[in-house]
Amino acid sequence: MKERSAEHNVARFLRAHAVATPDAAALMVPEKPWGPDRLTWTTTTFEELDRHSDAIAERLHRSGAQRGERAVVLVPPGQELYACLFALFKLGVTPVLLDPGMGPRALLSCIERTAPSILLADPRVHALSTVIRRPFSSVRMRVTPGRRWFWGGVTLRGASWDDPTPRPLTAVAEDDAAAILFTSGSTGPAKGVLTRHGMLSSQVEALQEMFSFEPGWTDLQAFAGFALFDICLGMCAALAPMNLSRPATADPKTMLAAHQSLRPEVAFGSPIVWQRLARHGAPDATPLAHLRVPLTVGAPVPAYLHGKLRSMMGEEHEIYTPYGATESLPVAWIGTEEILSDTWSQTAKGGGTCVGRLA
Repeated sequence: MKERSAEHNVARFLRAHAVATPDAAALMVPEKPWGPDRLTWTTTTFEELDRHSDAIAERLHRSGAQRGERAVVLVPPGQELYACLFALFKLGVTPVLLDPGMGPRALLSCIERTAPSILLADPRVHALSTVIRRPFSSVRMRVTPGRRWFWGGVTLRGASWDDPTPRPLTAVAEDDAAAILFTSGSTGPAKGVLTRHGMLSSQVEALQEMFSFEPGWTDLQAFAGFALFDICLGMCAALAPMNLSRPATADPKTMLAAHQSLRPEVAFGSPIVWQRLARHGAPDATPLAHLRVPLTVGAPVPAYLHGKLRSMMGEEHEIYTPYGATESLPVAWIGTEEILSDTWSQTAKGGGTCVGRLA
């Protein structure tokens, strides 16, 4: 049996930042309704997120959640979602993360195939589970972030951790399951990828080494799942003012306003988000000059987009495209300079898309 230790638990990253920089921002969530002329943010510090997740972990533990169980998590992106995810990590419970953008039929199929014992979801999902029961037949514990309705179960409302010392992290082995991440299904049936505590820890360390991220930086984040990496890296995950499950609907004026409001060092989004941003004419010639590490994943980025984004950032800037499947990210990466000066000419001749150098 592999050695189990709290030092292997991926939640240790949050705990370390909560101790080192308790008052630094860990998460910023845009308040609805948002628009280019109306952007306000709710900020959560590392200490607040750590304490909130401690409270949720204690409520779930007292309700019977056990290490090794699987919990489907269907909560809208926000403070409650990330507090719940870190609470599950702390308990050694495996969160199952699904993208609602995959559609209801695929969503229900993924839930059934995963056979979770815990359903942590907003009221609409619980209501659905009482009508369409088969995909939820394995669920023994229902958890609602807010008010319970007729299905009963556990509510996280009023959960607290009154002890002044942090709640101990559950000891796990490096190869214990940390999360199950489902692919979007854009290139075939959605599939679940088992991610282990050691693997997540290695990904955090690899991303920091590749891009020299610094604690205290802000990442304007258009991928809900990747906000976990921001928090583990000690950065502030500022959720983009958009429907994170439908990136093609992002409003470029609002996104540019968010950039001007926050002036983040990092921005992470799919190519379609960057395309919408690039097509929007802005009065400022370089409205993205504040960016140090713009990142995009999920699809090839054409040369014209690299060129347009460079014109919006400044000639010395690069947009980076890390490559890797859900099962293994990052594998390789490449930047604007190499693409425009070298590889794109070969791509245009049918040589394929260069994904860069091994990480």
